Amino acid sequence: MWHKVGPLLSSKYTVIAPDLPGMGQSTLSESGNYTSASAAEAIIALLDFLRIEKVAVFGYDKGASVGSVLAWKYADRVASLSVGEYALPAYGHEVFQNPDPSRNLYGHWHLALFTVPEAAEFLIRGREKEFLNWYFWHSAYAAGALISPDHVERYAASLGKPGYLRAMTEFLNGNIWREMEYFRPLRETPIQVPVNVLWGEASGVSDEINQSLWGPTAVSVKTVYVPKAGHWLADENPKWLAAFIDKNAANAGIEPSVVDLSYLDDQLTMI
Repeated sequence: MWHKVGPLLSSKYTVIAPDLPGMGQSTLSESGNYTSASAAEAIIALLDFLRIEKVAVFGYDKGASVGSVLAWKYADRVASLSVGEYALPAYGHEVFQNPDPSRNLYGHWHLALFTVPEAAEFLIRGREKEFLNWYFWHSAYAAGALISPDHVERYAASLGKPGYLRAMTEFLNGNIWREMEYFRPLRETPIQVPVNVLWGEASGVSDEINQSLWGPTAVSVKTVYVPKAGHWLADENPKWLAAFIDKNAANAGIEPSVVDLSYLDDQLTMI
């Protein structure tokens, strides 16, 4: 997901783009605890392992809920928070998951399917590429033209590993009801870090709607639109997004630096 943006920033910053639980090369959870809170705990453990004290956080899609937990529960480790293309559970996500009344394929009905991971796995298994091709197409600025066939193959291979399709659907929305209860207290104790909320210009989310979604969750919320992008911000306009992250990190006081990881040379680093 960050294969275009990461290299644009890595000459100036240490870029950390971990695979979230149940996705990519992450390990499966023995406890089955696929929640935003457990993912945030894992990222804090990763930062401790890398000896990094403070970061500028960008959370995309489901990563927005993980980033929100980091800024909420570990505020001393977060210099800034930006999120993209997401509404938190209890603040709109549970509405977005409803099938569109117009019955068109541009809606987010798959989120409702993911609330029953066993059913989602049964219906998608063996058709990962077909599902992904629709998934990338349905909310893109240019009908998925920037998602290469090679990347579709890689995503499909990742989902095809034993247990990963089930884990992904659980993490993305099978846990929605627990997540709603977890995030409800934000109304009384909102995130103190200012939050930039990014939407692709083709996503059709007005500032008024965004403020209704994110306003109750943080003391300061700013709506930002990514030009020439739909849902896939990092794929559809990577240069613009990298420039935004660079500027935001600088404004938050993150000094350009590359962390010395030479102490990891020739070591097995599974954590």
